[in-house]
Amino acid sequence: MTVDLASTAALAALTLILVQIALRLPLGQAIGAITGPSLRSVAVLRARGISDHWKERAMKLYAWRTLKGVAWFTAQLLLLAAVALGIGAVIAAVVPGFVDFSIGFQGIVVTLVVAVLWLWVLKALGVRRAAPRSDYTPMEQMMHRVALGNGAVAEMGFALDQLIARPDAEAARIGGHVFVAGLARAGTTVLTRALHESGAFGSLTYRDMPFVLAPTLWGKLNRRGGVQASERAHGDGLVVDLDSVESLEEPFWRVFDGAAYIKADRLLPHVPEAALVSKYRRYVGAILKARGAGRYLAKNNNNILRLGMLAEAFPDAHLLVPFRDPVAHAGSLRAQHARFAETHAKDPFSRDYMGWLAHHEFGSDHRWFAVGDKPEGDPTARDYWLAEWCSVYDWLLETAPERVRFVCYEDLCNDPAAWSTLAEEIGIEAGNATPFRAADVAAREGLSELEARAYAIYDRLRTRG
Repeated sequence: MTVDLASTAALAALTLILVQIALRLPLGQAIGAITGPSLRSVAVLRARGISDHWKERAMKLYAWRTLKGVAWFTAQLLLLAAVALGIGAVIAAVVPGFVDFSIGFQGIVVTLVVAVLWLWVLKALGVRRAAPRSDYTPMEQMMHRVALGNGAVAEMGFALDQLIARPDAEAARIGGHVFVAGLARAGTTVLTRALHESGAFGSLTYRDMPFVLAPTLWGKLNRRGGVQASERAHGDGLVVDLDSVESLEEPFWRVFDGAAYIKADRLLPHVPEAALVSKYRRYVGAILKARGAGRYLAKNNNNILRLGMLAEAFPDAHLLVPFRDPVAHAGSLRAQHARFAETHAKDPFSRDYMGWLAHHEFGSDHRWFAVGDKPEGDPTARDYWLAEWCSVYDWLLETAPERVRFVCYEDLCNDPAAWSTLAEEIGIEAGNATPFRAADVAAREGLSELEARAYAIYDRLRTRG
């Protein structure tokens, strides 16, 4: 069997062009536009509380949406076909036998091999990172857009994962789970890591990305090895790899109930309906099954909006709300806002990434916690963040369930007994050394009215503990 080198080279080049075009087309969104209505139609048909009349109307609506999704997907395929035919015609004019080679067995093999190898090269290009950074490859970006950016795909992944894992929602209610929630930069990550290193918990990690709603299914399909640890995007010295525990469960709430609490410029207190709470318990159960663990550990700052639900849904869970010196905390938030705003301006994907995770704490897509008065001024000013600090923690003092444990970060850093006491309460070994580094503390001199209010709240938080 002879090899037509000219046709092989030309077909390889054409394949690379088509792959690059396909990566930039919203094919994943089109697939979601087909599968989403289909999944919802099945749910409606199985629902007992909906009359046949409304089921019929819903089926017509979903059928129309599915048809539009098919048309959108077909249009993209036709575009790819048109490009292939156009470029192919030009190549055929200068490379004899190109058409016959392309549609023959050798041509099919060349196309498949080149496409797979090119996708592998894109994925392996450079040192892979675990944290959300701007150097995600095009293929990785596409996977995230499909898995996280498309609600229908996320719902489908969740449904399939539940069929495989078959978790027990009632069994997941108990177990002494731990939920860590607070304003960003309050020490939530360091505290969560210290808890996770005890080995007593199952959690979501970067290894679950981007299919965070399907931990069992993705765990079976994803066999990624280790990656080089790197500093996370915050630039705060914390190093992450694929097995680092992280705040990755919020897409569950965004996908299934985002409209209820995520608004254009703010996040509202969130009170999910009972059916969704049961679904969340099943999600927790699936994560624990995937990890082979009995206790769940979640770091999710947005959970400050739903502490009441967590207290009711998990009656023996530990609800930890870290807080730190308000002036130092506000300064850290302002600095992170500036850092991420700059990153988002340079790399739109990083902004989308944070949005898919519903991480709106800072950056160009910042949305304030609407639990009190809106912070006055501009996010570039420290007092904007100090005002939000006051609003959030004052509200938490007034509304948080009695079981909530407010954890002072300065105490964890400066008093080894604080960490050992907390570990004992939770039922884990504290270890021989405190994992917390010294904390910045502002001097309480010449305080402004806002600063004085913040420190009054801070003292109340320490008193309640």
